[in-house]
Amino acid sequence: IASCLVGSEMCIRDRILSLHDKKNIGNVKYIEGLIPKSWKKYAVHLIEPIIQSVKDRGDLLEVRPILNNLVTKVYIKWINLEAVITTYNGFDVPFEIYYFGEQQVLKKNMNDTFESFKKSICMFIDSINSNTNPISRNETLEIVEIIESGNYES
Repeated sequence: IASCLVGSEMCIRDRILSLHDKKNIGNVKYIEGLIPKSWKKYAVHLIEPIIQSVKDRGDLLEVRPILNNLVTKVYIKWINLEAVITTYNGFDVPFEIYYFGEQQVLKKNMNDTFESFKKSICMFIDSINSNTNPISRNETLEIVEIIESGNYES
């Protein structure tokens, strides 16, 4: 969970929407994410970019897990956005986020999980040294609530 405290755009740049992306796809209404292998290890790497990309999502209304031995699927509903994040437990699927906008769909990949993790650790250390919080307390609690809802693995 420490990486969710980092919140640096630099760490998650490959997964968040740029201003150019937002202009091209329009207002985002739905997001679908795929996580390889483990919800516990990788969920934050999709949840954090969603939180950072869609600031006008509104309050978190519902987080509902669908859990079994092969798949962890979490449905998330905010006032202005819905998302489904799926972990294929034990299967090596691509790390992807699909942003469904009013005009088109945009896919973002995370190709180098080690480099992303390394950047997150560096930014976490920097935030401690500089006594700053790149993500607000409310956003951190929101991320933790979502992570905890899918925190089951057989």
